[in-house]
Amino acid sequence: MHDDDYEERQKSRGKSERMLIGSIASILGGIIGGVIAVLFFLVSRFDILSSGIAALVFYICTYHQKWNGRIYIVAIIGIFSVSMFLQYRYKLFRILYLLLTCGCFAVLGTVIIGYDTEVGMYLVMGGCFLATVFLGVVSWSMIMRECNGTLAG
Repeated sequence: MHDDDYEERQKSRGKSERMLIGSIASILGGIIGGVIAVLFFLVSRFDILSSGIAALVFYICTYHQKWNGRIYIVAIIGIFSVSMFLQYRYKLFRILYLLLTCGCFAVLGTVIIGYDTEVGMYLVMGGCFLATVFLGVVSWSMIMRECNGTLAG
């Protein structure tokens, strides 16, 4: 009888452990799926990505100033808004923001992917730069096609 009780508790414990593992896996899957969805959204909306990076570059360059949080919020919203306006209004700014974004991702690529030699570093940077250029051109062509369709319709 004691053995039956022990086996029952072991089965119950195993079942609850499997349920816990399943719950953790579901939560991790949801988080990973959410991150991937946000990344795909930012790639498909390169204008938002470029404007966000411009605001981030401002923050990185000035965070040593230890300004009030409201100043940063107003400045970041202003930079983001002006960046969006300039990108939609002038093709030159689309190109400039594309180059800024490509440069940031080229540097970020070496941090994330890593490299072992100087040549490897340049190859990783070049690959990330070219991939970002490709994604930017595709994204902007879709955005402009959508804007022209909306304006024409």
